[in-house]
Amino acid sequence: MAARLRGAICAGAWDRVDGLVSLEAAATEDVASLRLALHWAAMNGAPARVISRLVDSNPAGLNKSDIDGATALMIACDCGHVETATALLRCDPPADAEPTDARGWTALMRAA
Repeated sequence: MAARLRGAICAGAWDRVDGLVSLEAAATEDVASLRLALHWAAMNGAPARVISRLVDSNPAGLNKSDIDGATALMIACDCGHVETATALLRCDPPADAEPTDARGWTALMRAA
């Protein structure tokens, strides 16, 4: 993933993220963790407009799992980011809430 995009996401600089998102950057994964920009955004509580932009730029990444088997929805639920999780569920099509991670947990189980 482009270092500038990941840095902006981790800093919560959502206006910068909007300007940096491109098909190439959003689709590229972090080699070590297999995380996409969408995973990092879910981890950092990105607002709905950023989630929408990232999903629009890389629809195939919506339900992609990271190295731990976690999707962006699972990560948002695990971190308690309600707005982010809601945005992922409002995508068209919505994030899939049924997959399980490496521990056998669903997004709902992670949210509890």
